[in-house]
Amino acid sequence: MHSHRGGPPMMDALMSERLIKLELDIQKEKMGKLIGTQGKTIQAIQQRAHNIQLRTPSKEADDDHKFVSVVLQGRAVDVFRCAELVDQVVNICLSVLTLPCLPKDVATLQRDSIRTSIPQEVPVDTYKIPRKTDKQPRVVMEGYLEDVCTAYQRVVGEVDRVMREQAEARDMEKLKAISAMRMGGGDE
Repeated sequence: MHSHRGGPPMMDALMSERLIKLELDIQKEKMGKLIGTQGKTIQAIQQRAHNIQLRTPSKEADDDHKFVSVVLQGRAVDVFRCAELVDQVVNICLSVLTLPCLPKDVATLQRDSIRTSIPQEVPVDTYKIPRKTDKQPRVVMEGYLEDVCTAYQRVVGEVDRVMREQAEARDMEKLKAISAMRMGGGDE
């Protein structure tokens, strides 16, 4: 990724396995460079990041627009690797990441540590957290590729941290209940 701050941090294993969709807006005039002679450039990218779906706009794409979207879908680690390869060939102007989430995760995503602090710390242009009423909850982030990658890592890391804390709290409650049963039901 072209980086003005040293590139995105590495992803841990849990983050890398999430399924995401990433739309990369590139200048329409650079689409030929991305495809390459007889499709060789795009084929080389697909071979290096083979576990993703990569969709390019059709040749009949709307001529009124200056930009076109290349869509990548798959595991986060593969999608970001492919995006980096695309960015090396043609500068990506804008990235839009969509992270589907489970309805049970919406309350966690509404926490201040995710809802407000991440967009204050990572300069993404758009940062949308799902509401409880959303039929298909998802997080949407838009901005420079490196910033979107960083925001993604922060969101997933924070959700995973909260989930671990909740699991630890449940485990502690179970241990307290077991201990109370042992202490109270002892020598009969």
